[in-house]
Amino acid sequence: MDIKAIREKFPMYSDVGDAELVEAVRTKFYPDMDPKEFAARVTPPGALTTAAGGDAKNDPATLLKGSADQTTRDLATAGAAALRGAGSIGATLLTPYDYLAGNTKSIGNPERRKEMDDAINTIAQQTGLVDVDSLLYQGSKLGAEIAGTAGVGPALAGGARAVPLLAKLAPALSSSGMTSGIANPLLSGAARVAGGATTAGASGALIDPADALAAAGFGAVVPGVAKAAGVAGRGLGALGASVSEKGAQARAVQKIADAIGDGNVKQAIGDLQTYFPKLAEEIPVSSAAILRSPNVAALEQGARARNGASWVGFDERQATELWKNVERAVSGDAADLGARRVARNANWDANWGAAKQGFQPRNFASLMGGLKGNLDQAARSPAAVNDDVLSALKQIDSTVSRLGDDFSLDHLQALRAELRGKVNPNSKSALKQADRSDPAIISLKQELDDILRQSTSGRWDRVLKGYTDDSVKVGESRAAQGLLNRFVAEDSAGAARTRGVEAAKDVPRITEAGLGRAMDAALQPSGQSALSQGALDRLNATLDALRLQNQAVQRNTRAATAGGGSATASNLFAAGLESIPFSGQIMKTLQDLHRAGVLKTDRHLAGLLQNPDELARTLEKMSAQERNAIGLLGARALPALVADQ
Repeated sequence: MDIKAIREKFPMYSDVGDAELVEAVRTKFYPDMDPKEFAARVTPPGALTTAAGGDAKNDPATLLKGSADQTTRDLATAGAAALRGAGSIGATLLTPYDYLAGNTKSIGNPERRKEMDDAINTIAQQTGLVDVDSLLYQGSKLGAEIAGTAGVGPALAGGARAVPLLAKLAPALSSSGMTSGIANPLLSGAARVAGGATTAGASGALIDPADALAAAGFGAVVPGVAKAAGVAGRGLGALGASVSEKGAQARAVQKIADAIGDGNVKQAIGDLQTYFPKLAEEIPVSSAAILRSPNVAALEQGARARNGASWVGFDERQATELWKNVERAVSGDAADLGARRVARNANWDANWGAAKQGFQPRNFASLMGGLKGNLDQAARSPAAVNDDVLSALKQIDSTVSRLGDDFSLDHLQALRAELRGKVNPNSKSALKQADRSDPAIISLKQELDDILRQSTSGRWDRVLKGYTDDSVKVGESRAAQGLLNRFVAEDSAGAARTRGVEAAKDVPRITEAGLGRAMDAALQPSGQSALSQGALDRLNATLDALRLQNQAVQRNTRAATAGGGSATASNLFAAGLESIPFSGQIMKTLQDLHRAGVLKTDRHLAGLLQNPDELARTLEKMSAQERNAIGLLGARALPALVADQ
């Protein structure tokens, strides 16, 4: 969720500043969340505006951003990118000067390149007119670099013609190895490989010397492959794009957009931006989980199958946050168990002190006279064959008989207190050992409660209600502790150890089934959970996140490798390659390049699928034409694509 999504959802508050609107949303839907933390989640740093008339909205940069239309922004982006592309070549040409002046110590002049990037980023931040993350920017930069290197081949050819031994290579250099002018097939192939490698290497070096070798290797492959397949423009352009980082990123985004479907992209962006699950905000789930799309789920499955290492970090973060959310749900209640028990006993004593202020001596004397007879009768009843019942009756009878006239209301309350709480079989008190579910014990408790109620003018009920309410809190703590113990226990030294540990970290493995069983264990005979409502809400939110991710992984089992490379470049160019000189080496190089491109694409694919916010931003910025731009650049773009930073 971001401020734009909030405004789209609440258009009626268009006259309210960003800061005020974000705080209103937090107060309404996430009152327990820290205001600064919530603001940081839904807006980039420093991006909040105030209400009309505030400083942020009157800032000139903000006004400029709001007044510029999309055409102006596109022109500014393309212009800045063209300058940056030309600057790549300029930085290379100025390397000797900067080296002598002490401005750089590296081939390629990275310092000057960084200065240019920083300057354009500053302009982008201050004006909002330049989008350095868009493919329009990357494509325009690439186009400028291509245009700047267009004369490399002819220039090299001119130099070769001046040297008799190299004159026959001039056509191959001028055409970047696409033609040779040599009749002999073997010599022609060798000349084209040499021409392509030399021109590509020189072009790549002009853009960035660090990539000259890679560009030369790619240039050596291009001529032979183009002849074999006859699709030098589109096929090689796509392969070249996939080898570069920007091309691999574009290919990854295109795969996701295709899986979503052009007609569903806008809805998908909205779903990704507005996913903000209450009480499970920290648990990362993949884009496929949020979108609930079988096609996107197939991409995730394929990416996991081909490159599981790219998902290790995401899975570890998810496992860690799942456990942390379980801890957030129950650790507070569990830690309060001892304090709540103490408070329950203290409240009993305090409530009893208030209740006995309503003491009615005549009622007490009258009711106690009947108690003795009832105890004698109960001791001779069939229920008394139970030793626990008989022992409980005898404890009360012996206490009353022993104290005689000294037996007081406080003594009766103390006997009744022995029957509160759960059975304690290890206690020396017969009353504490008595089975609370036995009808005879239930009847005994009711008679004692009736005497205490009538002897305190009805105030005894407050004592019982206070104990019942406090027992609920104790039960919540006990249930929370029991749930934690299903995942974490203490060793003999008292140190915490985990059960069901993840392979990489000492984090309990929280699964949908395991957490469900732990929550079921907290159910009471009535069917209600003993866990607090707050704990239940967070645990259910955790379960929802687990189900969402599990459904994404399991949604489409037929695509173990879905989302890989299409009819790949190596397949496109295999036919007829045997007729080309050095075909074995060409094919191996081509396959290596293709594998590298697939790995890069998979890495970007994993990154976007693991970061829903980033995917939403990328999809929002990129039109269908931009997604296809790199694939349509053609063979002349290859040297620059390999060298592109």
